[in-house]
Amino acid sequence: DGEWSTCKTCVFVIERMKKGTNMLLPSICTELFGKEGDKAYADCHQVLNALEENGNNVRYWLFEGCYKYEEYQAKEWIKPCPSHVICSVLKSLAVKEFCPALAMEDPFKHFSENHSSATSTSL
Repeated sequence: DGEWSTCKTCVFVIERMKKGTNMLLPSICTELFGKEGDKAYADCHQVLNALEENGNNVRYWLFEGCYKYEEYQAKEWIKPCPSHVICSVLKSLAVKEFCPALAMEDPFKHFSENHSSATSTSL
């Protein structure tokens, strides 16, 4: 959707950090204020607070990565950890995650939709 959200604010901040900006982190919030207004600015400072409180974890997720779990029980190491995943773990001052956790991708969904009318064959 086109509306700016707390989740988008968190992802924006993490992406700016990944980019390796030489700016101080609060200047990211100033940039957001210019683009999206008061709410994004306030949310940005909550994200910065959460980053400060979870510094070691955030550093690990950015520089070492995290696992991506698959629906079929496999897991794959991804470096850096995706921003929306980090934001689904970080909590605001209201003790609420900035982003909802996303459901696992179903790698077979597209295949089954395209082949539902096909007859079964054997090799």
